[in-house]
Amino acid sequence: MVPKTENEMKGLIAAVRQLERIKKRARALGIFTDDRELLECSGCGLKEDVTFEGLLMTYDKNATLLEDSGLRFNRIDETSYACPACGAMVRVEDETTIQLVEEEEKPRKKIVF
Repeated sequence: MVPKTENEMKGLIAAVRQLERIKKRARALGIFTDDRELLECSGCGLKEDVTFEGLLMTYDKNATLLEDSGLRFNRIDETSYACPACGAMVRVEDETTIQLVEEEEKPRKKIVF
């Protein structure tokens, strides 16, 4: 639905700002807000997951007992994180980037008029 009036647009902007404040508080409490893919370090095997309660956790991917290590990946920029265990850089690509790369690799049909 497209906002039709200036008041509706102001209401939409206020709702988006409120949502961002809520997400910021949720992240501070350790809740995963699903705004990126879960991370896994190829260097040491530290892996993120989400508990049934929605809390972000990390553990070694080879662990038999999945207990939260308490370690958290450190955000460097929009797509880069540093592994707290070994310091390796982990990059995240959003789904639209991945889809665009896949689409570019498809053979293109030549259209003749």
